[in-house]
Amino acid sequence: MDLLRLDFQKEIAIDISDNDALFVLAKGIGHDSIISTLLKAFASPQVLVFLVHASSEQEQSFISIFKAQGWDLNNFKCVNSDLTSKARSQMYEKGGVFSITSRILVMDLLKEHIPIEKTTGMLILNAHTITDETLEAFAMRLYRQKNKNGFIKAVTEKAEGLTIGFARLEKTLKCLYLTDVKFYPRYEVRIAQQLEEKETELIEINIGMTDKMKDIQLALIEVMDKCIKELAKMHKELNIEEMNVENGYFKHFDAIIKRQLDPIWHTVGLRSKQLMSDLVDLRNLIHYLNSTDCVTFYSYLETILTSQKMNEMGTSWVYFDAANVVFELAKERIVEKSQGKLKLTLEKNPKWDVLNQVLDEIKQETANLDQQRILILTQDSKHCRQLKKLLVDGPNKLLREVIQENENLKSQLRPILDVGLIKEPLEKKRKRELRMPEMNNVDLVKLLVEEPIDYESSVQTEDKEFKIIDEPIIRIQTFSDIKFGSILNEFMPDFIILMEPHLETIRFIETFNATFKEHSLRIYLFSYEYSAEEQKYLTSVRREKDAFQRLIREKSVMAVGKEQDGKVQLIDDDDLTNVNTRIAGGKVEFEAHKKNIDIEPVTIEVGDYILTPKICVERKSIPDLISSLNTGRLYTQVEAMCRYYDHPIVLIEFDHQKAFSLQSQEFYSSEINSTSVSSKLALLILHFPKLRLIWSSGVYETVEIFMDLKKGQEQPDLNKVLLTGGDSSIENDESTNFLFKDILLTTPGVTIYNVRTILQSVKNLKDLSNKDLKSLKALIGDGPGEKECAYHHKIINDSHRTLKTCTDFKQKVSDTSITRVLNASVHLLEEVNKHDDYKFTYVQGMNVLLAPFIFEFGEAPSLFMFSKFIHIVCPTYVQPQLQGVHASIKLFDEIFKRCDEELYNYLKSKNISSQILAFAPLMTFSACLSPFDEVIKLWDYFMTYGFHLHIISFVCNIVKHREELLATKTPSNLLRANWPTVDASFLIKATSACAMTISGQFMNLLKSHMIDMKVCAEINNEC
Repeated sequence: MDLLRLDFQKEIAIDISDNDALFVLAKGIGHDSIISTLLKAFASPQVLVFLVHASSEQEQSFISIFKAQGWDLNNFKCVNSDLTSKARSQMYEKGGVFSITSRILVMDLLKEHIPIEKTTGMLILNAHTITDETLEAFAMRLYRQKNKNGFIKAVTEKAEGLTIGFARLEKTLKCLYLTDVKFYPRYEVRIAQQLEEKETELIEINIGMTDKMKDIQLALIEVMDKCIKELAKMHKELNIEEMNVENGYFKHFDAIIKRQLDPIWHTVGLRSKQLMSDLVDLRNLIHYLNSTDCVTFYSYLETILTSQKMNEMGTSWVYFDAANVVFELAKERIVEKSQGKLKLTLEKNPKWDVLNQVLDEIKQETANLDQQRILILTQDSKHCRQLKKLLVDGPNKLLREVIQENENLKSQLRPILDVGLIKEPLEKKRKRELRMPEMNNVDLVKLLVEEPIDYESSVQTEDKEFKIIDEPIIRIQTFSDIKFGSILNEFMPDFIILMEPHLETIRFIETFNATFKEHSLRIYLFSYEYSAEEQKYLTSVRREKDAFQRLIREKSVMAVGKEQDGKVQLIDDDDLTNVNTRIAGGKVEFEAHKKNIDIEPVTIEVGDYILTPKICVERKSIPDLISSLNTGRLYTQVEAMCRYYDHPIVLIEFDHQKAFSLQSQEFYSSEINSTSVSSKLALLILHFPKLRLIWSSGVYETVEIFMDLKKGQEQPDLNKVLLTGGDSSIENDESTNFLFKDILLTTPGVTIYNVRTILQSVKNLKDLSNKDLKSLKALIGDGPGEKECAYHHKIINDSHRTLKTCTDFKQKVSDTSITRVLNASVHLLEEVNKHDDYKFTYVQGMNVLLAPFIFEFGEAPSLFMFSKFIHIVCPTYVQPQLQGVHASIKLFDEIFKRCDEELYNYLKSKNISSQILAFAPLMTFSACLSPFDEVIKLWDYFMTYGFHLHIISFVCNIVKHREELLATKTPSNLLRANWPTVDASFLIKATSACAMTISGQFMNLLKSHMIDMKVCAEINNEC
């Protein structure tokens, strides 16, 4: 069967085949059929054609058409990352048509896996999305650079997409190396004549909305209008022509606003962002009002209200006066108050009654005819399932079932719901299933409802699905099924019912009707009168027509440059830049290629770009920078670059279309914050002194920076790059221990200038820790040597002993990690000493205090948290004389005596004082106890309610074991053999209960002794 039956479709196919141009088609006039015909013509071993930028749905649509037409699929294949580069290269040699992803196409062109000179041409779909920054444009440049004869053809059916921005059509043609554009609008004479040659029996049914629906719609539109006007008033940069309610019905409206505000996004306040969020909610609500039932609409409304309850500023649209009307009427559509009692109303969707009437009418008209096929089209699979339930069970039962699915609404309406009609006893349900179901208004016909088609398995599963239902009469499908499937041709419906107007679907039906002139077809089109639904459809028709007219005018005045014929001349002296294959198809590579920098895609272990033998660059976009800082990936990457290259660089690249600002002004702070990007970058620079940060405003500046960095420098050696080596002196020194070097560089007094001397003088950390003060001075210097000797030995030794019996901790946290964080924290605390009265230094027990932080959060975050914890939460505990710890023992003694005087006196009689019993647990806030996972839970409790409770907690822990302690004559042996273990659940409850009995004055002592040296002195002196 000829796929293209209409003359204008054949003419378009011939036109595309004969000319290299951009073809802009109207929606729904047979795009997939035309492209499939071209692919069939190209599908031969003698040619090599690439189908570029096709969506997965389009690919499956073409495969479906090939199968339906009985065409050979051996010469049409889809290429993705599942295939190796070698397998792809072998496939290309055999010829045919390949639907390929843009990234793989660029990669294979760069690596010359594709025989470019033998390539017949490129067929590009969805051309409206292509800009000079997309991979498709890069691919066309690489292709046209080495192949002057092959064709380039581009097709799109989204004319509106080519009108966004300044001179979008001209720019698209330029980046695709095309000089001509051809238009095929619906109103073109030859297309219009053929589509209207057969008179379409179209019955438009304008359905009146209920009074409540009208009032809700008016209120929503009023609120939307207010939001749009307020947003326009706040930002003069916005295009006033586009800021209206009509455009607000479309999803792309959000993108339009976001695109216009991107350059100043860092100055956009919370109110503006809230308004943009509100517009999304309002658009969805208007859509739900027109397309769903009263219960679903109210449920969605409740969801929005719940989410906005967290908005303490009261700036959301739900606080507008008109919003009250929406909420009240939405609830009245479900339930009304009558004579002081609630009454279930369940307002039906008006379209449901009309659908019922139309089906009755069809049944009566066709009573004496052969079975007629009815196709019902709706928006998505959810609506398909709902329509099936409607036709089978009726509206009342359907709405009750929807209520049953909403637990919140179900609980509200439980007193007035007749649960028996919804939830049947199991035995009754079984009996009912054995009988033939009684269908509402379709009792004499059979009903088929399909889910969205899985095109890969549709051919295999279709027979199975249809086997159950013999000759289905009613079929319910989605709009997308019509676009990407061959439903109309296969089903050949006699009646089509559109539940709402949809431009593209109407065009498909129009084309189908014109194609099969001998087939009788009647179309019913439902739409609410004077509704947003109707206005959205009319606007979409007008927008497409206006887009074509604008593009035609733009073409008439468009200047086409000579370079657009694809004859690109490049200079001979190429700079060589080695690029990681993970990003070789990016925007930077495209721009670098334009600057005549030859891209050499190789797999390298360190960095993204090797510019010279000494310069390695890790390029980060802002989202990637934030993500890699949070996960610690950037730390690892920088560590590797610093190890192998003399000049490691992290290049932070902004989007050139957005503000050149790292954070919004609202979030700038002079305080160090563990969640701050700036703070993390500062820590990174401190940790890696030879690292350099370069800030780039966008892709174009990045390429300029690369060119400046490469001026007068040697070219990188590809073989050395593949071996990930740049610093030969380090790389060839087999005795160099990188881990040892990293630890040394975190040690106070050790710098990049003296680290090599130390490495040559000592074998390992043990050797270094055994050196006396005089030897350290000789290696490091007088001042640093004294500081180093003061606490370095302690840190090294304590790191090895930290929770050494806890297997989980030792497996996750290395001794070197503990050493690094403790050394760095001492650095930070020394800075605090310059401004505070405290005398922070390294003291015994700090390693155990660090354990919960480093176990849960890793090195970088734990450094911030641990330093803050010591400085703010418990500074008196880490002073040289441990004043806070000694005060805590006095407080423990007092609480223990009050809680269990018998046990207290018994232990004291056995010479077990509070100093002996509680020193280590109190000094470490019970972190030295076991099991460690229970300690972590207990620390969560302390984090929430205050670390001053740790003293009460340990008292409860001792009292918990009172029976065992009182029963033994040698409690000291018991305590040594089995130190009180932690049961977090018990201790949390017991601590909370005990805290309630403690006076406010004593509780203040528990809190203040941790931060106030004077309080500690008073406690220690008094006791």
